[in-house]
Amino acid sequence: MKKILLMFVIILTFGWCLDYRDDFNTLNRNFWLVFNHGGYNSDYFPAAYEKAIVQDSILYLKINDIDEGPELINKNGLLIRTDNIITVEWKAKVHYANEYFAGGVYFALVNYETPYDPHSKNYNIPPYAYYNPEAARGYSVKYLSRVFYRNYFYGDYPPPYTGNNFGFCGTVNSLRECQVFQPIWDKWFSTKVVFDFPAGNAKIWINGNYIGEQPLSAQKADIEHYQYLKIHFSPYGWWTGHEMDLDWVKISITGSQGGLDDCEEAIAGAYERGYEDGVHDAVIYCQANPIECGITSTATVPSQTPLSVIKSAINNKTFLINGYFIHYGDDKFDWIYLTADLAFAAKLEGMNPDGSFAWTFIQTPDNKNFVIFKEGDEVTFKPTVTLPGN
Repeated sequence: MKKILLMFVIILTFGWCLDYRDDFNTLNRNFWLVFNHGGYNSDYFPAAYEKAIVQDSILYLKINDIDEGPELINKNGLLIRTDNIITVEWKAKVHYANEYFAGGVYFALVNYETPYDPHSKNYNIPPYAYYNPEAARGYSVKYLSRVFYRNYFYGDYPPPYTGNNFGFCGTVNSLRECQVFQPIWDKWFSTKVVFDFPAGNAKIWINGNYIGEQPLSAQKADIEHYQYLKIHFSPYGWWTGHEMDLDWVKISITGSQGGLDDCEEAIAGAYERGYEDGVHDAVIYCQANPIECGITSTATVPSQTPLSVIKSAINNKTFLINGYFIHYGDDKFDWIYLTADLAFAAKLEGMNPDGSFAWTFIQTPDNKNFVIFKEGDEVTFKPTVTLPGN
């Protein structure tokens, strides 16, 4: 067992160290903020959770009031570093109601200490898109990138300022430097954007197809100064009827080498900014493996966890799995190792003095305590049923 686990550590050292997925079974208010976009001339953008609808695991953002409606943004900034590689994925359906639709997904760097300066060229996007309306105004922001959805025709502006198109930008302001591609309206499509800070670029895929690459305007000094990332989903347009629906969102952050320090710092930042939410399935935990998530050798092995405690924690629940590991709770030892054939499952109890993992088997072919289902990267545990007379 020790040799096998050491192989896992080597293989998974380069895995994701911060992993958030939301399937919108409910609206996770610890992670997301819904605010009301009140128009470009508004000075106040209040929280508006009641304007977002969650139904059948879909989040609906729809403009029902003239020139204003709900928009979605991560409530607190995601801690980033200059050597990070950030992957943001989502599945969406977008609808425009007239020729004045200018929605999209926006990415910005935020500094919570430096005041917003509307006259500085470094802060050349409106503050409403990236600050937290539930807290004090005044955070400084720097534009990072955007994916835009446009059916916008106004005045004599040239394309892509006007037109019916999707686009991808990595520059600060000018849409002329953005890559424009075929739009997908009123149908579900998936998007993947990878920000490679060491390489200084961002890449985009639509429905699994590579679209292109854009240089990032944010430099190393910008990332060191702003430190936090905001992701903003906007169905904004004039008048009413515009809509953006979200099926799921995934956010992953790692260092360029995926090392232990990257994972510890990213996770510490996530918990520091209040992302933990034990109610929702989409809770941020370190998902790589126990070693990479900061578990170090202990002098003694904790006592064996009662099976009844484990059952109450995982029965009738679904968890993300990364390789062979599931992090199912907020304790650093709340890990389950699961073999590929689902025949064996073990609970991490601690580490032996020699640094090897200490496990308790909770499922074997001869001792089945759970019915385990796996679909993609999700694992569901169900209780076994004892038939009458057995």
